[in-house]
Amino acid sequence: MQLLKKTNILLMLTFCTTLSVHAKMPKAKLSYADYQPERDEMSFKNVSAKHEEPYRRITSIDPQGYMLELDTGAVFRIAEGSTQAVANWHLLDAVIIYPISWSCCSTTTYYIENTRTGSTADADLALGPRLNDENNTWILDGNFETAELYLTNPANKESYWQVDRDDLEEFSKWELGQNVIIGSNNTFYAQFFSSCKCILINVERNQYIRARLIY
Repeated sequence: MQLLKKTNILLMLTFCTTLSVHAKMPKAKLSYADYQPERDEMSFKNVSAKHEEPYRRITSIDPQGYMLELDTGAVFRIAEGSTQAVANWHLLDAVIIYPISWSCCSTTTYYIENTRTGSTADADLALGPRLNDENNTWILDGNFETAELYLTNPANKESYWQVDRDDLEEFSKWELGQNVIIGSNNTFYAQFFSSCKCILINVERNQYIRARLIY
């Protein structure tokens, strides 16, 4: 296989882990520096991203709803109009990440749906996952010509994906070892543009491509 070639925020968050163990995000200005959510001390089992729709669990919520941390350590910044809904979400709720279909309708790239409440929140990725987290996923290998992508995790469990050919230009810029967050593309509007049911968010590039899980 041919190897792959090589948002306005820098968060200073006080979590149980430090910024140095998270995947790097693009440099940006400081914002919301006083965010220090309390972390639930109960133990829980991490959830696999390979599900009927890929979902994650909430592990920390800003009481005012401006930030949301998931079980990989990834943090999403919540849009102003969605903070009230997020503030009422619970720890360990399962959530699904979707792309915004129409950019004219939102200032964010994604929206997050809470599967328990059915409510949604517009959001942007603010901090990547912890590099040593068992739920983290990164690029193992890929082939631009055949639109193939292989991901792996700390347990050496590999998954094979077929990338939407309309996204090959962006895919060609991805590099080995970059971290990936799996989201869903299974929406009413998305079906008119792609048959791929998932999105793969490249943390370092802060962009996503559409893809279909083969195995």
